[in-house]
Amino acid sequence: MKLLFEKFPLISRLLFLLVLPLSVVGCCAYFFLSQQYLPFSGPLRSAELDAQVNVLRGPRAIVKIKANSELDSYYALGFLHARDRAWQMEMNRRLANGTLSEILGDKFLGADRLARTIGLRENAKRMLAGLNQQNRAILDKYVKGVNAGIADMPILPLEYYIAGYEPEPWTALDSLSTMQWLTWHLAGNFSNEMQKTQLIQLLGKDKALELAGTNYHRLKEALEQPGQFADNEHSLFELDSQLRKLLAVKTAVGSNSWVVSGKYTQSGAPLLANDPHLGNTIPSMWYLANMEGGTLQVSGATMPGLPFVVIGHNRHIAWGITNMMADTQDVMLLDINPVNSNQYKLDGVYQEMSVRNEEIRVKRSFLQSGRKSEMLAVRSTIFGPVISDLGQQLDQFSYSLQWTGAMENGASFNSFVRLNKARNWEEFEQALSGLIAPILAMTYADTHGDIGLIAPGRYPIRKQGSGAIPQSGTNSAHLWSSWLPYSEVPKIKNPPSGILVAANHNFLPGNYTHYISSDWVADHRAKRIQHLLQQRIASGQPINSQYFEQMQTDTFSPAWFNLKDQMLAMLAKPLLDQHPELTKFDGNVSEHGQVAALWLSWIEHLNRLVVEDDFLDRFGMPKRSLLSGLVEQPNIEMLTNILSKSDEQWCDYGYTDERESCQNMVNVAFLSAKATVASQSGLFKSVNWSELHKATYDQIPYGEVVDRNSLWLKLLPILFNRYAEHNGSWDSIDVSTPVITDRGNYRSFYGASYRHVVNLTESIEMHFSNITGQSGNVLSPHYDDMISTSESPVGLVKDVGFTSAQESSEEER
Repeated sequence: MKLLFEKFPLISRLLFLLVLPLSVVGCCAYFFLSQQYLPFSGPLRSAELDAQVNVLRGPRAIVKIKANSELDSYYALGFLHARDRAWQMEMNRRLANGTLSEILGDKFLGADRLARTIGLRENAKRMLAGLNQQNRAILDKYVKGVNAGIADMPILPLEYYIAGYEPEPWTALDSLSTMQWLTWHLAGNFSNEMQKTQLIQLLGKDKALELAGTNYHRLKEALEQPGQFADNEHSLFELDSQLRKLLAVKTAVGSNSWVVSGKYTQSGAPLLANDPHLGNTIPSMWYLANMEGGTLQVSGATMPGLPFVVIGHNRHIAWGITNMMADTQDVMLLDINPVNSNQYKLDGVYQEMSVRNEEIRVKRSFLQSGRKSEMLAVRSTIFGPVISDLGQQLDQFSYSLQWTGAMENGASFNSFVRLNKARNWEEFEQALSGLIAPILAMTYADTHGDIGLIAPGRYPIRKQGSGAIPQSGTNSAHLWSSWLPYSEVPKIKNPPSGILVAANHNFLPGNYTHYISSDWVADHRAKRIQHLLQQRIASGQPINSQYFEQMQTDTFSPAWFNLKDQMLAMLAKPLLDQHPELTKFDGNVSEHGQVAALWLSWIEHLNRLVVEDDFLDRFGMPKRSLLSGLVEQPNIEMLTNILSKSDEQWCDYGYTDERESCQNMVNVAFLSAKATVASQSGLFKSVNWSELHKATYDQIPYGEVVDRNSLWLKLLPILFNRYAEHNGSWDSIDVSTPVITDRGNYRSFYGASYRHVVNLTESIEMHFSNITGQSGNVLSPHYDDMISTSESPVGLVKDVGFTSAQESSEEER
């Protein structure tokens, strides 16, 4: 020590007098704060409870609530949601209520205008008024638990101190607004409608259909109304771009769920698997809980802000969810009175719009003090709110949005409450009969041996048109007149095959006549799931939970199977000779990381080269807005068709004077892929796909810089965000949607948000896992302890199970 002081006097004194004390203080502060964010467990007591509630924590802080009454269990869930996810709940209610700017500044004004215009909180008011006495009691008890949890926190989450804000009391309306936000989040097909029309305008019918695939077979309707968008083509592009920016739209694919009859399983009972795909956020949308109280015994994924289990099981049944991709939104083109912008023409007569004035309070920037406010006039027609007011003001044309979420009356809340208690197929059907939105494909299995699938909700019946593209709002015939009867919604029980798969694809039988959607996802994942199940059955090996878990992490890429022969045949021989590993690749991304990186990057670059020159940079739009999703996520069907026909109308690159062939494009794409992979490789290292392509878990809102005038706020993404190497691709069961960045690598923003596997034996065995962690507090050890990487995968955790009658009596003694 003496020698150190003599040899380096200034540096050693600086370390001793400044750095060392600061390090000690920092470590002590971190230890103190992390202790404050430890998960609550033990007895929960309150004057609001009928009796003490016991809160137990299993592996990774998964919650088990043991209460004497059903209402007490809802109170405890609210308490725990607040303790572990207060800031997430704050953000969700402010997203839905349009009050983000109030505490975060004018960067979020666009999001607030969107929520106010759509009227999520106004819709929630109707939901609250429609709740029956029993459901209102459930919600009120949950809300009391939330507020007790906020009051009980030793220290608020760090984000509150950064925002300079203390939480206001939670209300029943906040919960229902949160439910409205979830409904909106899962039912956003209005943007697809505008995109379809843009494709026809840009490319013509034939090329648009080829690009879009069979989903858009109804686009011919757009050609039957050639003048509908002629005068405001640019405004349509502008509006779509504005709304995508407000919604932070990124490329996404959907979810997986499947169920197998007991005749194929090791236990002789049905098996059910589910992994819904959502944006990679931290914390996850889901909070894992096992609830017991009175007759209520349910376990699975809850959503902070709501009192019920959304995905899970009880003592009798299990269920999973995927997005049905149903068309439940219609964009309506309005003809505005040129002398009165608050009037629109309907059936030849100008009608008055209703106008609701909203005040949006805005926090000033870092260098300013106080708050300001903005008045927003929300215009509505008989069809719904005028969403074009969110974009460029139009002189004559505007767009109104008609969507089922605006029809909510409390029935969907009641459906989920009843679902948690359903004991058989009949009660499952009855519970979902009143559900309005969102429309989900819900897989089912029970301890009686039944399996099934229902896609409940309000499907609009249209007098004219399908709703696949924007409709004319000058005709009341385009107003929704009625709903598909519940007896006719998609429904399957005990199919002869003993297998049911829902993966956002069109699983409807050929003789189903009702229009459901033109936005189905390609069936790559569904076919792979069916193949693996049938392969196992054909081998004579019974299916068990472990096999389902392996399937959920399957990284086989069907794109390889569809494109390998064509792409390899067109690749120049010298390049193929340099990379013989390409011919040996079997499509399994995880087992062949280095060649997978090259192969998947090759497909991505080929898709980009083929597509981007047809529409990017048109109308002065930014390159990564508008139709960029068609560039970022390869269209395997289109590429297969183009290469099989050597279709030069696609392969010719419009930004050059030469005329390129498909073989040119394949080779240029390969060289681009090599450069991408090489740019990420060190001197002595070959990069794997999992290293090239990392999952990004963004925190809201500090995962992005909310105030560029503040240097320290720019550092917050480092503290709050998480990144993990990840396998999988856009078309694998273990889905991951890579988007290439300006730095030449990939980021994945979507994936499995939750996983469970349920064995429907008499005692029911369930394994489940979250995407990030139970806690939303960044200093908690359970903030990110469920994040999987390719090197250290996190397996599913066994559910702690329900208390038996014998255990209950022993505890009482």
